Amino acid sequence: MKTEAVFKKTILAASIAMLAACGGSGGDTPPAGTDGTSVGVITGFGSIYTNGEKCDTSGATMTDEGVAITESELGVGDTVEMDRTLNADGTCTAISVAATDELEGYVFEPAVLNPDGTDTINVMGQAVNITLDTVFSSNDIAKDSAAALVAGDIVEVSGFSDGLGNITATRIELKDAGTDIELKGLVTGLDETAKTFTIGGLTIDYSTANGDVPVNLANDLYVEVKQDGAATFDDINTTTTPYFTMSVIKVEVEEDGDMGIDGDENDEIKVQDVISGIGSNPDDALAFSFRGQSYTFDAIETEGDFLFTDLTNGMIVTVEGTIDANGDFVLKEIELIRETTDEVEGLVTAIGDTTVAVEFTDPITSVISTMTFTVNNDTRMIDESDAKLQYFSLLDVQLGNSVKIGYYEQVGTSINIAAELKRK
Repeated sequence: MKTEAVFKKTILAASIAMLAACGGSGGDTPPAGTDGTSVGVITGFGSIYTNGEKCDTSGATMTDEGVAITESELGVGDTVEMDRTLNADGTCTAISVAATDELEGYVFEPAVLNPDGTDTINVMGQAVNITLDTVFSSNDIAKDSAAALVAGDIVEVSGFSDGLGNITATRIELKDAGTDIELKGLVTGLDETAKTFTIGGLTIDYSTANGDVPVNLANDLYVEVKQDGAATFDDINTTTTPYFTMSVIKVEVEEDGDMGIDGDENDEIKVQDVISGIGSNPDDALAFSFRGQSYTFDAIETEGDFLFTDLTNGMIVTVEGTIDANGDFVLKEIELIRETTDEVEGLVTAIGDTTVAVEFTDPITSVISTMTFTVNNDTRMIDESDAKLQYFSLLDVQLGNSVKIGYYEQVGTSINIAAELKRK
């Protein structure tokens, strides 16, 4: 039986360590054979890489919304929840892998994206934040990026949500017409007489659910609402007030009704998500929200070059810890997921065991330069060449390949870390 796990402030304040990401998580290695859960973004295949770990999935069951799938149906940028056993060599063996997308539904209001492809678009009344690290997937050659999306397109969005209408997208995939519409979030504005509530900017009308509604429906309950593929864009994008309304056929409780961290006693837990609520506390103590709950700390120990003052709203972090005998989540460390700050596109001129050199022409100065990038378990590996390999790694990269690399500079060094390597 799973119990709700929450941060235990007294333990956390004395033991937390903040570490900069530079090729996987730090901290003490759990003993071999330890069971646990990892929630994070897929960065590569050949096994599954997520949260800096390589996890053998050869014997794992795989599901999406409870439906059995194969590994080939997953993609880089998808978020997954993985139950796994940690091995002595630092790898892990997956027991189960479950895809955990945030929504499937209509683009309401596409944005005029910035030149680098970043911005926020309205999908099903939710503000979907597109970053340099968002992976876009489409089988429609006319829509090869998020900038090509138009109102009425159906997309699947994987990423991290605050449950209140804000999602940082790690992957956006264009879907076919007739796709079932699904959305997760926290119930707000519940009106039991009108049988409506809201998730973000979308009004949910559950009067059509024919009793398929949880008996404990209440504000702040974490739910998933569903409509079958017969729901058209015009059905939801109405001309009356409220502007965005969806009549659903089902309301289901999601994750036991809250967005906290769940697990069994002694589980080693890794969870990736977005920080929010920074600055909500007027005192000197740090306050922030994570996984739908707010936390305040009076005294924090820090390590390395990453301080709590580095935290900003919308920043993706990985928290790591264990579940104690009381069902509390005891946090050992928080790891910052460094974001792409720049991109280059060019030809591969050298390949090492963990490095790749790329020659490119500066689009402004026309100067030809060469840069070397370090590739690690956190690097998103995507093959858009004719080969379209799912199991794509640095071993598949060849001299002369055309690649696009999103990168950041490791703090305090001149080392460039590849956040994404995409073979063109």
